Amino acid sequence: MAPLAQATFKENFKECICQTLDKGKTGCIKLDEMQWVLNKMKVNLPEPQFYSLVKSSKACFVKYAELVDEIFDDGADKDANDKKTIKAGDALGEAPNVTGQSQAIVDAKKSLKAHPSLGIIRLDYDYPPAPGDIDHTGSFMYDVYYRAVPGLKFDVCQSGKMSPKVEEEWIKAINWLDQKGVKAISGDCGFMMWFQHLTRKHTRMPVCASSLAQLPAVTCAFSSNELIAILTANGKTLEPMHGLIKEECGVDPKDDRYVIVGCEDVPGFEAVALGEKVDTVSVTPGIIKKVQDTIKAHPNIRAILMECTELPPYSDAVRAATGLPVFDAITCCDFFVRAFIDNPRFGSNDWQQEWDQEQEEYQLGKHLDEVELKKLQTKAKPKAKAAGKKTVEPKPHNDGKQHPSLGVIRLDYDYPAAPGDIDCPASFAYDVYYRCVPGLTFDICQAGTLSKEFEAEFIEAIQYLDSRGVEGITGDCGFMMWFQELARKHIKKPIFMSALVQLPAVTSAFGPDEYIAIVTANGKTLEPMHDLIKKECGVDPEADRYVIVGCEDVPGFEAVALGEKVDTVNVTPGIVKKIQDTIRAHPNIRAILMECTELPPYSDAVRQATGLPVFDAITCCDMFLNGVMDNPLFGLNNWHAEWDRKQEEYKLGQNLDEEDKAKLVNK
Repeated sequence: MAPLAQATFKENFKECICQTLDKGKTGCIKLDEMQWVLNKMKVNLPEPQFYSLVKSSKACFVKYAELVDEIFDDGADKDANDKKTIKAGDALGEAPNVTGQSQAIVDAKKSLKAHPSLGIIRLDYDYPPAPGDIDHTGSFMYDVYYRAVPGLKFDVCQSGKMSPKVEEEWIKAINWLDQKGVKAISGDCGFMMWFQHLTRKHTRMPVCASSLAQLPAVTCAFSSNELIAILTANGKTLEPMHGLIKEECGVDPKDDRYVIVGCEDVPGFEAVALGEKVDTVSVTPGIIKKVQDTIKAHPNIRAILMECTELPPYSDAVRAATGLPVFDAITCCDFFVRAFIDNPRFGSNDWQQEWDQEQEEYQLGKHLDEVELKKLQTKAKPKAKAAGKKTVEPKPHNDGKQHPSLGVIRLDYDYPAAPGDIDCPASFAYDVYYRCVPGLTFDICQAGTLSKEFEAEFIEAIQYLDSRGVEGITGDCGFMMWFQELARKHIKKPIFMSALVQLPAVTSAFGPDEYIAIVTANGKTLEPMHDLIKKECGVDPEADRYVIVGCEDVPGFEAVALGEKVDTVNVTPGIVKKIQDTIRAHPNIRAILMECTELPPYSDAVRQATGLPVFDAITCCDMFLNGVMDNPLFGLNNWHAEWDRKQEEYKLGQNLDEEDKAKLVNK
């Protein structure tokens, strides 16, 4: 482009962004929105450069003028391969029609599906929530809507029994949230698990009233002799729920592998029970000490689950102090809501609105009519000045901790992986390291047995990934679930060799008469694994609630079995039709789980077409990595390094010595 034309385009481009997003020239826009605008204007910025820019800020914000200046660098004569050059469509030499394109973009955005949101049932109870608390809107990166239930006091919730009047108000609250279009429903008290069954009768969305909904999936990633600490506000008050937890989550909290830890004696935490403002900065050392003392007493603890909805403010500090994954009410909500959210790294795009980064201000009693307000037993307190989003802010440092990374065991099999495939590094928003097992072909993996030689190679691969400091290990073939038990013997990190590890958590969010579709490359080849799935995941895939869907007859998908490049664009309509046909045959399907590691490229298209949550190999990895990452919205910050947005390039056989390379079946 000529310098004059480029300058004109640059100024008009800025103006177009201003008009399109109505932010004003001094404002900021999300970089995902910037990419959306670029796509609509048919401007093609080289993907590596733009992708690094999109992910260059923890909060994913940047001043648009600065970004445009960086895109339109004055060096117009840069080499064609330079990452800072841009390519435009045929009409790029002329300044775009700002007004016309701006209006077209606005009109297009109106047709997009709403960005997913979360609904939270609140107790008839008012208190000043800290950032990280489920009742603090700043704890989430998507819209959250609250609805209090008049008469639902803590002791009523704890007892598990509601009067008919309170039950009526509960149902009204669920119906209100459902009408708001929320994609998942949680609660601000873990004891609301008592009412999950009632809730499911009035919504089709996943119900995760307690962070314990994650427990079965976390359990799946560890062996029976590896322990999980469950932190709660008061250890004894959880005891009456043991039977309910077993019924709802499919795990027995009385099992020796679970260590229940009450925080009632942590100095300052008593403010929770008193309904007072908690000084999270002062309480944090006590929570850390409590966890560290528990680990000293139980050195086999491998993960921590914060059951209480007021414990997430301490999760980052505990992660930093222990090096263990920490799951809480926020990671639980994120898991379910993100299953509805467009993945910007691959698959279908331009079908869902971006989040506007604004939360609804809430005060107890909001969204209640005058009659309902009179039923509130707690009167709303004067609204205090909004607290900051970062409660503990030490001086900048990272303690030498690297950014969390993922390890992937690869078959001795080479093929061109599409974006979204687990073997494509661009599918992840964190470092991923691959290690092939020489001789481990698909057929051997499917058979589920390893010779002594292959077992030794498999162990060597696990140990290599452990030496790279990965925070979890998965595989590029779901049949590697056969080898989860072997892998666990050689690493203390979570092992999730199949996307099915998520299945028990997804199951816990729905009733027994609500179905989950399990989509696989070939339905029949999954049958020999049914007993293994039952053993590893605690769910029976032969139960009526699970609908197995094989994609072997989808046109173009046969390339997967042939080891050829899959034309994902052409295959997508067939995958979508296959699932839509399945839903018509089984209208009670409420969620979809993509079992095959080559199915995530189609997840967004299925989300768009069905409106259902879709879980896959990538959401599975994200769930476990989320447990070890700093949450930038609250809690301790700057305790591990930022991701450098660079992935290690990988070719089959990389990271093998010459002797191992000689054993490769696929050179």
